[in-house]
Amino acid sequence: MDKYLIEDRVIFNCHHMTLTLADRTTELTANEADLLVMVLKGLATKAAVMQQLWGDKGLVVTDSSYHQLVRAVRARLEEHGISGTLIKTLPRHGLRFIGTAQPLDDAVPATEPPQTAKPHDNDEKCADVTSSFDDPAHHTVPPRHVPKRQRAARLIERALLIGAVVWIGCNTWKITLLNKHFSGLLSALKQEAQHPAPAKAASLALLSSIGVKLQPGERLYQITRGGNKWLTVCPGTIHTVQGRCKTYLAQDLP
Repeated sequence: MDKYLIEDRVIFNCHHMTLTLADRTTELTANEADLLVMVLKGLATKAAVMQQLWGDKGLVVTDSSYHQLVRAVRARLEEHGISGTLIKTLPRHGLRFIGTAQPLDDAVPATEPPQTAKPHDNDEKCADVTSSFDDPAHHTVPPRHVPKRQRAARLIERALLIGAVVWIGCNTWKITLLNKHFSGLLSALKQEAQHPAPAKAASLALLSSIGVKLQPGERLYQITRGGNKWLTVCPGTIHTVQGRCKTYLAQDLP
């Protein structure tokens, strides 16, 4: 509804945000007009008012802003001879207009001068301001349609990603790099008097799969302890490097 007749004499145009009495017209602010619409439609709680006028716009205000706005709307009515006490504060409930307010049709009375629409869209102010609290579908976003070609591209991309992960896992699951020196294993190697293992193609392939390649002068040792097999790469002989070797745990070595 665009217009209301308040106390049988003042016309409130929520579209133009004006109060008109005879040839006198007063413009309201956007918040004043919104609050007046809410109280004319019924009980308006403080929480609903603060959410509608500030919270939905991303603003955080204190109760003083709310009380200041209520006083401003009452003052606007009193400027046109309507008692501000008609907007009554009900403790623990909210605001209610206890006077008379009748919706008017779209016909413009002779006492109301023509108005030019403001540049911003005020149609929302004339809508049912309580609908945003009662109708969850008011803010429902329509489902987004994804083209078939785009869906197919996403499926292919996911399949390639999964395949890459599986391939990497198959090539690296046998070897776990232990990022520290295994002095105990090296001591055991000395005690067992094992010799450098021949650089088998399978062992070199396992090391190569994690980016490890034997450099000139490096030696490859193989240790077997407790059912586990270890590959140790040393920059020299096991008796001279004194713990500067890198050790890798290998599972199911050929």
